[in-house]
Amino acid sequence: NPDEKAIQVALMGEIFSQADAVIVWLGEDTTDLNNFLWMHWNFLSALCSYGEEHGIETMRRQHPYDPNFLMKLRLVPPCGSWSEAWGNFFEFFRKRSWFSRAWCVQEVVLAKSVYVECGRSCIPWERIDVLTTLIEKCGWHHSAKTIAQKTHSIPTGQETIRICRINHDLRDYLKKPVNVDESQRTNNELPMSSGGAPKKFRQPLLAYLLAFLTEVRSSPQGYAVITTNCNILKDNEPDLHWFEYLQRLLYLTRPHLSSDPRDKIYAYLGIAQKALLPGKTMPIVPNYSSLSTPETLYRFVATILLTRHPRLSNLSYVEDKRSRRLHNLPSWVPDYSCPDVPQPLIILRGPTFMYECCPQRYGPTWVTVNPEGSLKTRGARFDRIVAISDPLSATLDAFDISTWFGICAGLEAPYMPTQEDLSEAFWRTLIADTFDKSPAPDSMRKAFKSWICAHLAMTAAQKRNLGFTEEQSWSHISALLRPFEDGKARIGSQAMPEVVTYDRRVAALLPAFKESYGKADLEAERACELATHLYVLPTLLEVKRKHYETFHSSRARRYANEGEARILFDREQIQEFLKSGMTTGGLFVMANAEGMVASDEKVSQPFEDALQDVMKFRALYRTEGGYLGLGPRSVEYGDEVWLLQGAGVPFILRKDGEQSELIGETYLHGFMDGKMAQKVIGRIGVVTIA
Repeated sequence: NPDEKAIQVALMGEIFSQADAVIVWLGEDTTDLNNFLWMHWNFLSALCSYGEEHGIETMRRQHPYDPNFLMKLRLVPPCGSWSEAWGNFFEFFRKRSWFSRAWCVQEVVLAKSVYVECGRSCIPWERIDVLTTLIEKCGWHHSAKTIAQKTHSIPTGQETIRICRINHDLRDYLKKPVNVDESQRTNNELPMSSGGAPKKFRQPLLAYLLAFLTEVRSSPQGYAVITTNCNILKDNEPDLHWFEYLQRLLYLTRPHLSSDPRDKIYAYLGIAQKALLPGKTMPIVPNYSSLSTPETLYRFVATILLTRHPRLSNLSYVEDKRSRRLHNLPSWVPDYSCPDVPQPLIILRGPTFMYECCPQRYGPTWVTVNPEGSLKTRGARFDRIVAISDPLSATLDAFDISTWFGICAGLEAPYMPTQEDLSEAFWRTLIADTFDKSPAPDSMRKAFKSWICAHLAMTAAQKRNLGFTEEQSWSHISALLRPFEDGKARIGSQAMPEVVTYDRRVAALLPAFKESYGKADLEAERACELATHLYVLPTLLEVKRKHYETFHSSRARRYANEGEARILFDREQIQEFLKSGMTTGGLFVMANAEGMVASDEKVSQPFEDALQDVMKFRALYRTEGGYLGLGPRSVEYGDEVWLLQGAGVPFILRKDGEQSELIGETYLHGFMDGKMAQKVIGRIGVVTIA
């Protein structure tokens, strides 16, 4: 009975809120359970002890595979291998569908206490919450999952991270001051301690750790800050805060699945109801009749969020065109049934450093939805896309980042909007010029150089694996670097003459380095030191050195000691490496080299973390005007970059007669702070998005 079902669904949130405890039953299958329990009891307790002794900030700088860090924990995984331990940990989540079910989110978020049972074992949800949050805040969810899965695609365990975020978001939201009598909130409050955890969380070490994590979440850089524009959402407009909360809630729950696409909305209304201010009516009501299709529901929700929430922010939550499951939706409506979405640019940064593509001084947002389903707003075309790279994730998984460099080959040096060197614009565009919720610091250059050097070395190895000769492989890498080096030489001839001199020195040293690698070549060492100060990108010499160190270090040392000045380039060895190992940051992790962390891995890890935050379902592109951008992977030649009036970020539209199709939001380097609005303000008009 659809009517009865709608009534019961509307009551689910209240039922879970009133329950004394919720028991989650994962079944009798105990595969990977011992490792899962060990991670939440032994490993988590050791982390707490380490945090108390060395400080949480020190722990955040560690790497989950660093042998020095692991030795200090005084632990050995039950399986004996840390890579296997991490792999089994994430595999436990993947094999149990409960963690990815849409209806299970409110069971955790609204309950007073939650216990997870598997076989004959039981673990309180608080431990899962703390370990999951710690893994994310330390950045280990990128490196550990990537290594465990040997891919840069969507990691397992993401659903659990999202549940914990939603849990924290609701508590933080209920504590957030708004212009309303706080005594009215008593019916909405969840059981909390002063540290933000359920009251039963009493263990001193865990309480200490949770207090820190709560502080991190409350900071301007914390992930639970849900304000997309602090200048818009005033305290005297609490309704806007709620629509902001609903918008983020629907984003965080995207990875969770339901058999009925409508439940991707209805399953979270109980949580949204908790955040609703007293006296306010829920604008969305469950309806399972035949008249309520997923398409009509999603369009209704998108219309509410676009018209009730400012700055067209809900357009940023539209997934990549290739990922959509419902093909009858207007392009401006998010397909909430699609679980795979990139992190929207509008929440990539904290509220202090939001992108301001079109500041409010250039006019307010105007939007209207026509009965036939088209959206009308105001905007102006800025530029046209003429070159696109392969998707970032796909190129990393293929061990070949050549197309990234090809996009930059058509750029003029210096990069005109910012007067930067091309390599500077390149790395900042790759990460949307963002790190840790803030504009990327200059110190990120060193991390990028270490990271890109390792991946260029891997690209050279992959070329050899595909049948290229050694000379052809290095000619290919040299060609990738040449546009950047030529640009530096042009700039250097005016401002830094020593750069040209340095280029000649490196060219003279390359043959000698190739023939005598492994010997003490002081000139080569000195040249590499100079390069660190003069170049953001590595030189060909440095890429070769990294390649030889990675693939042939033991052989190189052996032959050097024997007086044989040559390097073996073993194609079979490369094939074996590509099958069994993979990269993370500047680190090459070999299957037979358990736990070995290269010294430069820690250097490159910040860039790897920043890239992981933005690269999913995105690709680089170059515009007709000579600008560099990061947009949806489905972008095509001829698509247009548009400014939409009042929006914080630009968007890519595809012309279709008199109307346009929304492809998605985009980052265009040098134009995220109002410069685009200055250029097109006189050309703004009505645009129709179908």
